[in-house]
Amino acid sequence: MTLVLLPVLAGLASALRLEEPIVIQRPLEKVEWGDVLLEYDATQPPPGNVTVTVDLRVFHHSRLSSETLKIYMELSEEWQDGRLIFQHNPATVTLPRGVEIWRPETWIRDGMEDRTERETLRIHPRDGTVTHRSIRTVEIPRRGGEKENCPLVFSSFTDVSSRVDYAMRRVDAPHLNSTVTPSGVVFSLGLL
Repeated sequence: MTLVLLPVLAGLASALRLEEPIVIQRPLEKVEWGDVLLEYDATQPPPGNVTVTVDLRVFHHSRLSSETLKIYMELSEEWQDGRLIFQHNPATVTLPRGVEIWRPETWIRDGMEDRTERETLRIHPRDGTVTHRSIRTVEIPRRGGEKENCPLVFSSFTDVSSRVDYAMRRVDAPHLNSTVTPSGVVFSLGLL
């Protein structure tokens, strides 16, 4: 019996002999955020000035009083952060809850109330573009005059607000007349 098992054991031993190192491959879709953000400081903005490109879509609006307009909207912001460039497939990844990156902390300067109800952050790792989408409810004052205007002026709540510029790219506001300004949008309410 020993003679029969000896060739089997010898064959098994040679099959188990490793000529090449073992390589453990991680799925390309999985991001190890601890590795990507190893030296990343979420309290500091990217170097230089940051331009935040804004798209705004108004779902619904209503007069709360003769002095206040309530707007339910989607705010989409994009900015570049070169510290978030890394090799990854697919082209975008959603940042999971609990993982912090720098954000401009956008707020409505003249807003009486500004609530974020839902939000998501996506990173385009090939160029470091960050897309932040949020559903917000904003109450803004109505300014009288010949035409009633309600300004939405975007500003950054961070310590470096002087280094953050806002650029309106698109405004989709059915039933509202809107005028794009350098740092926001003004809604004219003459027909409300």
